[in-house]
Amino acid sequence: MNALIKLNYSFIKLIAISLFLMELAWGGWFYSDKIFEEQSFSRGLQTKQTIFFLSSLHRFRRPVGLMTFPDGGQPKTLSFEVSIFQYNIKNKKLEKLAILTRKKEIGINIKGTKILLKDNLLTFMFRCRNVQNRNIRTHCIHQFSLEKSQEVKLQKTKKNSLVENNFLNYWERYRDILIQISVLKNHFLNTIPATIWNFE
Repeated sequence: MNALIKLNYSFIKLIAISLFLMELAWGGWFYSDKIFEEQSFSRGLQTKQTIFFLSSLHRFRRPVGLMTFPDGGQPKTLSFEVSIFQYNIKNKKLEKLAILTRKKEIGINIKGTKILLKDNLLTFMFRCRNVQNRNIRTHCIHQFSLEKSQEVKLQKTKKNSLVENNFLNYWERYRDILIQISVLKNHFLNTIPATIWNFE
């Protein structure tokens, strides 16, 4: 009986210590006080005087101490978003059109985004997650109506149709048409102040 009581006490004590450490971690004790920002871009699609592209911003705190083990640790995300932007070349004006997602998925990457413009509909396809424990990449497709200034909700059948009819052999057709990320950042966007991006 005494042995059982001691066992239960040890188990409860272990749980309490674990919860305490988790509270310390998420409370900020195991993360740097400094807030870091990481901004990413897609290539740009130019139509006359306008360039359409995606940009994401990740605000986070870096792990310190015990939280860096065993492989450097994972940052603590404070905010994240992927948004559609348009840049007017003539007026040098940047405008955010819509936020596509605020969810920070493992494996999200907009650098290889495929962009199309047809019938006033902007379509974006980018890698948005990796399925854990499987080497599978999952892509997200978003569509934005320039006429209505809002994102279009797509059903699964519509997404499949877009992939089959528009994104097969995409890079063979559009690689030389899209504006490279380095050119987009250094030639067109290099004078845009941070406040103009309007990230939330």
